[in-house]
Amino acid sequence: MRTIGMGLVGPGFVAAHHIDAVRRLGDVEVIAVAGSSQQSAERKAREYKVDRAYGNFADLIADPDIGVVHNTTPNHLHFAVSMAAFKAGKHVVSDKPLALNSTEGRQLRDAAVKAGVAHAVTFNYRGNPLVQHARAMVASGESGEVSFVHGHYLQDWMADPNVYSWRSDPAKGGSSSALGDIGSHWCDLAEHVSGLQIDSVLADLTTVIPVRFSVGASAEAFSSGSKGERTEVRVSAEDLASVLLRFKNGALGCFSVGQVLHGHQVAAGVSKRSLDRPSSPGERSAGQGPEPHSSPGAGVCSPARWPSGVVGRCIFQCHTRRLSLDS
Repeated sequence: MRTIGMGLVGPGFVAAHHIDAVRRLGDVEVIAVAGSSQQSAERKAREYKVDRAYGNFADLIADPDIGVVHNTTPNHLHFAVSMAAFKAGKHVVSDKPLALNSTEGRQLRDAAVKAGVAHAVTFNYRGNPLVQHARAMVASGESGEVSFVHGHYLQDWMADPNVYSWRSDPAKGGSSSALGDIGSHWCDLAEHVSGLQIDSVLADLTTVIPVRFSVGASAEAFSSGSKGERTEVRVSAEDLASVLLRFKNGALGCFSVGQVLHGHQVAAGVSKRSLDRPSSPGERSAGQGPEPHSSPGAGVCSPARWPSGVVGRCIFQCHTRRLSLDS
């Protein structure tokens, strides 16, 4: 069996989950990680039990044993890392967003096509078996035509003003926070299950906490903040948003996203429930997560594998002429 060599750039919060996932595949070997310095890369390499560590992404991409690069850097570095990988003829699996704007996104697409390599983005909610089942029901016509899609994705990890990370800095995270960070997951799920494309939107964006306090270093995602002397930082990116949608077939939709809403700490599970029948004993209601003894791939975010209280609650409901598909 051919083994794929994988290198990861940006060994922060989500890197551990990328490495865990690819090691479960059986035909992927994690060759190296690259960090912001040689010291930090070596520390993370020891933590993840990876043999090689690089202090910059260029050296990792140049490693001849690496065929695919996982790009888990902060948003503002996605373009440079991915473009360098394409020029070296390497496949890329990138966290979202692919880039900070549509112009850079098109340049990355063109570079990947020219190089003949894959350019994938990690919208991981697609992988849930019940999400796939709901998608298949819509695609087969079993559910009838989609008329309305709605839901929300709510978190509370930024409800404390003392939490400040690069996500709140437009130069590093981009102009959007809640919509770009978690709203993108919801929109992808809506399009993936319904088979429709979002055509137009009307959004109300709000910054509930306009002033945050930083200790001078970016806190890791979903952490409770760092200790030390704090400096006031004004924030312009939204942390709460509500959006009206119209799909290309004329179907309507709406959703809300928030990162500052206390109490939303439940890992996202998924269930499907028709309007005209009760749920079976094996189904789980939205927000409960997978059964305690289910297989690793059965849930999008298993509480045993994500830090407690960090994921939030992602709710999606797709109405058709015959039934309602919930997740």
